[in-house]
Amino acid sequence: QPNESAASVRDFVSGAYSLRQRLGRLDRLGLRGEGRCIVTMPQGARELPPYGTSPVATWRWLRQHVSRGSVDLGGEGWAHLAAQVPDEARSSRSAIVSLLAPHIRALTITSPRPRVEPDIDLLLHGPDRAPGALSLVWRRDVTDDVDAASEILALVPPAASETCDVPLWEVRAWLAGQLVESDAGDIEGARLPHETDDADQSRRIFRWDGRDEGPTSIRPSQLRPGDVVVLPAGLGGYDAFGWNPRARDPVEDVADEAYHRRTGRQLERLSDPEAEVTGRRVYRWSGGTVVVVSTGAARSRDTLEVLLADHARAVAVEARETALALGLDPEVFYAAGLHHDDGKADPRWQLCIKGGDPARLAEPALAKGNYVATGLARLPVRWRHEAESLRLLPSDTSDLVRWLVATHHGHGRPFWPTPEHGVGLADLMMRMQRTYGPWGLALHEAVLRCADRQVSRREHDHAGS
Repeated sequence: QPNESAASVRDFVSGAYSLRQRLGRLDRLGLRGEGRCIVTMPQGARELPPYGTSPVATWRWLRQHVSRGSVDLGGEGWAHLAAQVPDEARSSRSAIVSLLAPHIRALTITSPRPRVEPDIDLLLHGPDRAPGALSLVWRRDVTDDVDAASEILALVPPAASETCDVPLWEVRAWLAGQLVESDAGDIEGARLPHETDDADQSRRIFRWDGRDEGPTSIRPSQLRPGDVVVLPAGLGGYDAFGWNPRARDPVEDVADEAYHRRTGRQLERLSDPEAEVTGRRVYRWSGGTVVVVSTGAARSRDTLEVLLADHARAVAVEARETALALGLDPEVFYAAGLHHDDGKADPRWQLCIKGGDPARLAEPALAKGNYVATGLARLPVRWRHEAESLRLLPSDTSDLVRWLVATHHGHGRPFWPTPEHGVGLADLMMRMQRTYGPWGLALHEAVLRCADRQVSRREHDHAGS
């Protein structure tokens, strides 16, 4: 519904294709049937930095196709209009950046992640284009002490519900003390604003690399799209409306609420490491005390726990059905799904997943439950259940099934994170890439991993219902 009322530059997109990309958010799952939005244009506008003249040309193109006050840019409507989009209404195209064989080889290495690797955004969008986004988390008990941060984040790791997605270049500019003016974070083809060289290279921040690696102290220049960054709450950058690089007030720490939402348990974080508290689960670290309190809202054992055998069968069936739809060998994926979590049957891991209660070891093995890291388990640091699953496979198991089982969490390409599992899978990795190629192998891996995630999501939804 084109309307000539005034609007902020933030409401504009670069070109007809970028507009359609934005419209896709109106009904991501295709459940509503019809989504409507109002497109606005400032009167007299000729050029809209940083997008140039393409928004103005797009506006003229839209007006030419208005019927009863609206334009259909859905699947069928776009099929009729796409060929009529003028060149000046298209997002400007950047120079092509070639993806070379060394880039592909580097991208196949995930464990450990290479220190130097291709810039994915450069390959996707070209030079001088706005890169992707990262996720910010604010915590009141995180300072610039990496050891202390490692302690508290190991006890209360960042949760998805407490993250805020922000364009990478905006975060870099903000941390460097530069004024963030434009908003090109998710605009396909938007040019990257000029970055000055006066950034504070002494500033350090924490990138959260997961439970296995913990937080890593890095400089803003080392940030990459997709990173999860943990910041001190006092740094500001967020207000009642979301990300705001001009906000100076301390950001509310919502980790306790996120923990309760995820587990059904109440979390208390005290700043005194010697606080006198009572409770079954009391964790002390150098900067304070963490107390986990069970409440009436906590999930019961029956709704929280998933039997290992049930989970494995469900993943096997899901993977087989997906493989059939893609024309891949369904039996390979059924076998991989059936055995991908066999390593979780290890008594040491079972002790942890059953809340650290030795009396429950005689019960059927669990795939999911109340994981409590306990010294009684004597599990090596960074122990991986998928490496144990690989070890338990029959000797006549095909190489592809072995590879899928071993890599379904991204480790083993080509090294394991702990010596207990051996050096790694370099030889198997080379054979698989020669047989299927890097793209074909990635497709096979994605089938099993997506099946595992789909089943886990259904299990989680069922537990919460």
